[in-house]
Amino acid sequence: MKKIITCIALLLIVAGCGPAINHTVAPDYSQIGPKRVVVLPVVWEKKAADEAETISLLFRKMSSERLGLLNYSAVPLEEVDRTGAGQTDWFVGKTVDEIAAVFKADSVLYIRVKDWDKDDLLSYKSLKISASFELASALGKTLWQADYSTNERDIGLDSRPMELAVYNAFEPRIQRFVDAVFSTLPPGEVQAGQKKTYFEWLP
Repeated sequence: MKKIITCIALLLIVAGCGPAINHTVAPDYSQIGPKRVVVLPVVWEKKAADEAETISLLFRKMSSERLGLLNYSAVPLEEVDRTGAGQTDWFVGKTVDEIAAVFKADSVLYIRVKDWDKDDLLSYKSLKISASFELASALGKTLWQADYSTNERDIGLDSRPMELAVYNAFEPRIQRFVDAVFSTLPPGEVQAGQKKTYFEWLP
């Protein structure tokens, strides 16, 4: 029992020391000043998870919300999906300016899930998430790019509550993931009559 408690404590310490977010911001970002953003459907680089549709929607909705809190205007996801007529890959092969023109936007956000890996070994369970985000201007210039990866794990004797905590609770995992990634995106310029909102989500 003491060994299990020790292992859990060590895992919590490791989890608390999260990896850095690799990101870049274009030197002329503030001069370009993106305002209206198209959040495209999520691209899965590996085989999609069983819950891929739900996971993808959560990534997009949470990213759209973060953009709003950072003073950007995200094109409503329903409008983007109507354009794709139910096809999640409708934008493949299209240039950034073609996509932006359809929605009268000045930038496009690409989200790619690189890894969604679940390990299940008796009393040990883990969930690794790795994804990249890229904000490109209508002219095709990369304005901001971020790569992030996290891995949460748990050890115990009863696998059911662990599965609930690590696997089925991926919504708060994605929320923490998206919040961390967007902490590296510069706030947008406040428009006339718009209230500053980017500070509201800070702890």
